[in-house]
This record gives sequence, C-alpha cells and structure tokens, in this order.
Amino acid sequence: DILCIGNSFTYYFNGPSMLKEIAWSQGHYFDISASLKGGQTLGQHAGRILTRKLIEEGGYDFAFLQDQSQAPARYAADSTKYAYVPQDYMALSSMIKAYSPECRIIMEHTWAYPVIDFGGFGDFHRFTELLGQGARMMAGLNGAEVSPIGEAFEIVYNDNGKVRILDTDDKHQSHYGTYLKACINYLLITGEAFHSDVADCGLEPGKAAYLRDIAERTVLN
Repeated sequence: DILCIGNSFTYYFNGPSMLKEIAWSQGHYFDISASLKGGQTLGQHAGRILTRKLIEEGGYDFAFLQDQSQAPARYAADSTKYAYVPQDYMALSSMIKAYSPECRIIMEHTWAYPVIDFGGFGDFHRFTELLGQGARMMAGLNGAEVSPIGEAFEIVYNDNGKVRILDTDDKHQSHYGTYLKACINYLLITGEAFHSDVADCGLEPGKAAYLRDIAERTVLN
C-alpha cells in the first residue's frame, strides 16, 4: 500500500499509474493512493482535506512526499529564512505515522530545470545539489529515506541529449522523465534489480532500457 503526495512533478504523465504498471510487469501489485495538486507545498497538503482523508485511511507501507519544486533547495541555501519547509515536512510526516506507524517515509529529491535561471540557483548542477541537500536534511529529521530522482535526471540531462528528460516547458518531466522517476521509486520499494519483460509504458524500448539502467546505477549502486 503506497501513498503519493505531491504536485505536477508527480501527476505529469500519470506517474503513479506508471509505477504500478512497472511493478505489475515485475510480479508485484502496488495499491497506490495519491493526493496531487499543482504547485502545492507539503504545508499546503497538510491542510488539504483530500490529503488528510487519504492519510487517515492508514495502513500504508510507503509514503512518497514530493514538495514544491524549489522548496528543499531554498531550505538548503538558507535554513533560517525557509525554516517552515522542514516544519511542514515534519507535520505531514507525523500525521502519516500517526495512522500508519510502520510506514516508510520517502522524501523525493526532485530535479533541477533551466527556467527562471535554474530556479534562481544559477545552473543545473548547483540546483540539483541544493535540492538533494535539502531533501536529505529534511529526511534526516525523522530517519526517513530519500529518493535520488534528481541525481538520475542530471545524468540523463548531461548525456548529450540522448533522451529528453524534461517536457517542452523545460521544467516539468517528460514522458521519459516520469518513467525514470517511476523506475527509481520502484527500486527503492523492492530493493531488487529489474528482470526481463519490464513494462516500457509506451516508450521507445531502447530508451526505456537506458533509463532503467540509469535508475539501477543510481539506486542500487
């Protein structure tokens, strides 16, 4: 049983359904519930009726938390000014744990993007670095895990345009980006490498295989 809480960085190209399809092709059934709304912070989700109702259903084994696209980086860059970011994370995590005590909380390290001067951080690598640092700082507050999505995105982004990992707006994930994120989260849940006949989810098979290899290198190695 999996809970996904986030915004467009999760719902573009129906990420939860793609995760479920990949798992099914590998012999696993994932029951996924999701509360997703564009631009939402974790603090906004904590006050959102749908999010609270899903949390209160309880019984989750995993919960993926995906914050607003710049929030973890801002917190890493200035932990005093953006002290509300980890506070919001802790409030939402505590709510989940109250109804699902054995749930593994996973904070998503999302990806950098070129628009708005790389989110205001100047370049792709620096933005990625701060997003990862912020996610780890937040997860470290309560012993949660971090999904290294942003690290994998940076590898693909820098790989000579082999796969377009971002959509045409140069911010949101492309269909391929959604697939890479789903692969990474699948590997975090199962802890096992992919076997044959993995679902390509409608993507070009060679490119899907390339992204699965990046995911395995990022998570399992």
